[in-house]
Amino acid sequence: MKKRKVKVFIQDENDEEQDDKPSMNRKQRKEAKRMKVAYLKSIVKRPDLCEGWDVTAPDPILLLYLKAYKNTI
Repeated sequence: MKKRKVKVFIQDENDEEQDDKPSMNRKQRKEAKRMKVAYLKSIVKRPDLCEGWDVTAPDPILLLYLKAYKNTI
């Protein structure tokens, strides 16, 4: 007597929830990837130098490091 292999497909509840969400457009995805200003201020040494548009830099942590560096413009 041979044993049969049975494949069982289980659908996650998360899959159903993802289908209900409308997909985000490109601008919304870019905005969601950005750091928040408060988070950026909390991880740098000189939070007083952090400005609102610094989060749009390709590497905001490096930018704030360079801004905080002594005797630079």
